[in-house]
Amino acid sequence: MISSCGGGNESVSEQSVQSYMGTGVVKAITDSKGHVNIDHEAIDGFMDAMQMFFPVLDSTVLNGVEVSDSITFEIVIEGGNYAISSIEVFE
Repeated sequence: MISSCGGGNESVSEQSVQSYMGTGVVKAITDSKGHVNIDHEAIDGFMDAMQMFFPVLDSTVLNGVEVSDSITFEIVIEGGNYAISSIEVFE
């Protein structure tokens, strides 16, 4: 499920899907593996650099990801909802 960051009455067919790439460091993962806290750099066209929790589309996105890992990640946004769809660990 994609988390809401705003409201709207658009139907699914009227909503456009956008994606953005980010880079950061994992600071925490919730026990349910439904959210990941990332200290990330600015994400061009989406948000400034900050540390925050992001929902993930599926808990398997976090397989092999640990606290303190440096990552690149993709955020998908549909309407007012957003979630991380993929994470890649790098050194």
